[in-house]
Amino acid sequence: MAYKTVFIVNPESRAGITDRLWHQREMALKKQGITPEVRITTGPLHATRLTAQALSDGFDHIVSVGGDGTLNEVVNGFFKDGALINPEARLSAVSFATGGDLARILPLQGEPEDINVLLSDAAHPFKCDVIRADFTDWNRNPASRYFINVSDVGIGCETVIRVNNKSKALGGLISFFSSAMASLLTAHNIDMEIIADGEVFFEGPVTMAVIANGRYFGSGMYASPTAELDDGLMDLTVFKDFSRTHMMFSIPKIYNGKYLDNPRVGCCKAKTVEFKSHSPFHFEMDGETPGLGNVKYQILPGAMNMLLSQRKQ
Repeated sequence: MAYKTVFIVNPESRAGITDRLWHQREMALKKQGITPEVRITTGPLHATRLTAQALSDGFDHIVSVGGDGTLNEVVNGFFKDGALINPEARLSAVSFATGGDLARILPLQGEPEDINVLLSDAAHPFKCDVIRADFTDWNRNPASRYFINVSDVGIGCETVIRVNNKSKALGGLISFFSSAMASLLTAHNIDMEIIADGEVFFEGPVTMAVIANGRYFGSGMYASPTAELDDGLMDLTVFKDFSRTHMMFSIPKIYNGKYLDNPRVGCCKAKTVEFKSHSPFHFEMDGETPGLGNVKYQILPGAMNMLLSQRKQ
C-alpha cells in the first residue's frame, strides 16, 4: 500500500547533530530520485502542531526525525479531543536521540537503507500501545498528553530536568549518569498514594515511581525489565522510601535490571494508575516535562499503527 509520507524533523535534537545527519539522509534520497516532503520544527511542541496539520492535509504516514522527545511530540499530534485524527495513519521514526531508549527495543535506525524500507511496501507493521496521562499543565489547567515509552516522578524526573537544562554534547550515557548523581544530592521523597486498577498499591514516601510501556529510560537504565509495548498493560515500579545512600548503591541494579528482588521495590502490571499527593510534583514522559501531578495514566492497547524498517524482535 502506498502512503503519503511526511518527515517531521527536529534539527536541534542531539545538540544539533540531527540537522547534519538528516541533511545527509535527504541528499541520499534525492540522489535516488526521491524528494521527501519535509517539515522542520522551530521550537517546543512545534512537532505536535506540524503532525496534526499534516494529518489534516491528507498525509497518512508521519516519520519523526530526532530523539525520543521529538517522537513524543509527534505521537501527540496524532490525537485531537481524546481520539486519533486518522486511525489508519502510520507512525515511523528515525532516531538520532541523545538517550535513544525507545530505539533499544524498536528498530528505529536512521541509515539510508532503513529510510528506504520505510518508504516501500517492505516496511513492517507493528501495533503499539499508547499511554494517556491526565494532569495539570504549567498554567494550572487540566491537560492530557500521550506517550509510548516511559513516565516517572521523583529522582528520575529530576534527572531529566537536569539533562534538559544542560548541554548533551557528551552523549546520553554521561549526561544522564552525571545528572542522576547530582539529583541524588537534592531530590526528596514524595508522600504519595498510588492507585493501580482502582486499588491502593502503595501509600507513603516515594523516591521514584515509574510507568513503563517500554523497558528503558535515562539512556539505558531499566524502567521495567518486563515491560512490553504491545501487551495491553503498563508496568508500574515504585522505589519506596530509599535513602540517598541506598539509592546510590541501587543505581548499578537499575542499569542491569536486577532490582525487582529488593523488598523496597514494588511492581505490578495495570491498565490504569494514579499518582496522588497533597503537594504538586513534577513528572516527565519520554523526556518531556509537560506539567504537574496529580496524574492519572490509562493504557490504550494497540492504539498506534507503526511502520518499522525491520521486524520487531
